Amino acid sequence: MRYNYFDVTADIGVEAYGKTLEEAFENGAQAVFDLAANTATIQPEIEKEIKIESEDLESLLRDYISELLSLSEAEGIVFCKNEVKKIEQVKDYRLNSVAYGQPFNERIETKTYVKAITYYLMEIKEEDGYKLRFVLDV
Repeated sequence: MRYNYFDVTADIGVEAYGKTLEEAFENGAQAVFDLAANTATIQPEIEKEIKIESEDLESLLRDYISELLSLSEAEGIVFCKNEVKKIEQVKDYRLNSVAYGQPFNERIETKTYVKAITYYLMEIKEEDGYKLRFVLDV
């Protein structure tokens, strides 16, 4: 199982899993994409390189999902997949990834409008791989 959703009053919670931290972040982002649209019908026509630097892992997760949501909104892109190439800690935490998608059009089946990721109930645990937990404002 890559991810699942849990109920939160007026919002949607996400739990994402991965053998590595990078895979867990990928699966967390995929949960957001799959909630927003039918990603099976979206073509990876556009590539967007994303580089994020944050003071801790929770901020890195929030900043990463926020960047994906901002790019989608500002540039009219519906993302279908992402690859987190590397997460490393130098002084702060750094993430390099590539997100794939296509321009929004009327044939794309949208589902839920995701406004933002919140810090509410956010946690990142390392236990037999990694588990992320966060809440989306919808």
